[in-house]
Amino acid sequence: MQNILEKILSPQANKVYGLLNKGGELTAKEIGKKLKVFPNAVYREVEKLKGLGLVFEIGKHPVMFKSKEPTESLGLM
Repeated sequence: MQNILEKILSPQANKVYGLLNKGGELTAKEIGKKLKVFPNAVYREVEKLKGLGLVFEIGKHPVMFKSKEPTESLGLM
């Protein structure tokens, strides 16, 4: 399954998704700090992941992001 995601996601989106799979719930600032990118870059990638149903938001301020299992979100397997 991860091989499929690597082909359809950008390298940056793959990193964000991988981090959320390991780290649980994180803010854009926390993700950015761990990946050494600016939070606005994280938001761009998270929007793509949300569009695919791989990530969802929790709360309002600060917004936290959490990943779903690829099979659950893409409706595969």
